[in-house]
Amino acid sequence: MPPKRSIIPATSPPTRSSDVDSDSTLIVQPQKKRGKRDFELSDVISKFAFLEITVKKMRCTIEELQLLVETQQCEMDAQRKEIDLLKMSGASFPPLSSSSSGSMSASRRQCSLYSNIVSKDPMVNKVSDRLALASDLMEIEKKSVVAVVENLLDSKEDNQELQDKYFLENFCSINDLPTPVRIHRVPCKFENVLARPTKVHFSSRADRDTFLRSFSSKWRTHPNRPIGPRPVRARRDMTREELNVLRTVRKEAYEANAKLGIVKYVVQDLKIVELQSPRPIPRAAEASALSLPTA
Repeated sequence: MPPKRSIIPATSPPTRSSDVDSDSTLIVQPQKKRGKRDFELSDVISKFAFLEITVKKMRCTIEELQLLVETQQCEMDAQRKEIDLLKMSGASFPPLSSSSSGSMSASRRQCSLYSNIVSKDPMVNKVSDRLALASDLMEIEKKSVVAVVENLLDSKEDNQELQDKYFLENFCSINDLPTPVRIHRVPCKFENVLARPTKVHFSSRADRDTFLRSFSSKWRTHPNRPIGPRPVRARRDMTREELNVLRTVRKEAYEANAKLGIVKYVVQDLKIVELQSPRPIPRAAEASALSLPTA
């Protein structure tokens, strides 16, 4: 009778080869199958990794939005300061209103039907004023990167703008000033004007401001500067209402200096500043005082 084969339980494998009979059969322990709990754990890990990536993306988006908010806040603060300076420039400073919207509002107020509507609903007039103010702010923002060079010699030839472009780009390069992105002459109503204003566009307000701050000192020492009947000067680009104020304050400063026989008052932006050390009136001062901006 054949000997009985002993079956070794999978839970207690033999520790030595002598413990197992040569005729006995060795049962190999089967591998455990992945249970439902293992799949659930893997799914949780994948979801957690996806959430981590999503959170990182959201953090980057939030940081970008914060930078955008800070940039816009700085621009709004700068515009608010500019508006406050305009308001403080003098009691005679007219209210902000674009020429087109101002004339349109005036014509509407003169209409009896429109006046009747405004009397019934004052919000109509408020909305119109807000639109006019928004238009003015947009115009100021557009002009915030533009400088205007006055009294630059003008040949009135078709290639004058090319000459201006070459000269001013060379002037900025030699004097380490920001490079303009566009240069053009402003058309004038009168053909006998001595020199059309030259508008110089920059890529940012900071570049424009750097150009304006350094223009006078750099111009006086520039070896190839053109000499004309009126002194060349630079200012920021202004709205029509601002130009009206500029004409007024320049005229007042000129008349006051003419009475004193010295240059005691100068115009900075839209304000008259009294010099602590007055200087003699230059030869070209009389002609310069008549050089009122036309654009």
